[in-house]
Amino acid sequence: MLKSLMLAKAKECWEQEHEEKEAEKARYLAERIPTLQTRGLSLSALQDLCRELHAKVEVVDEERYDIEAKCNHNTREVRTSRDGGKP
Repeated sequence: MLKSLMLAKAKECWEQEHEEKEAEKARYLAERIPTLQTRGLSLSALQDLCRELHAKVEVVDEERYDIEAKCNHNTREVRTSRDGGKP
C-alpha cells in the first residue's frame, strides 16, 4: 500500500514537472522566435526570406555539430581516464 502511494505521488510529481518544462519551453520559444509574416510578399521576397532562413539553419547546424563533437571528445576523455588510460 505504501509503495503504491509513493509511486502514485512520484508519477504525479513527474507529470507536473513535465508540464512545467513544456510550458517553459513554449514560453522561451515564443520569446525567441518571431512569427513569420509571409502574407503579401512577392515571389522574390519569399525567395530572399527562404535564403535567409536557410543561412540561419546552416549556422545552427554547424554549431550543433561542433558542440556534439566536443561532447563526444570529452566523453571519450572521461572514459579513458576512468578506465585507467585504456581507450
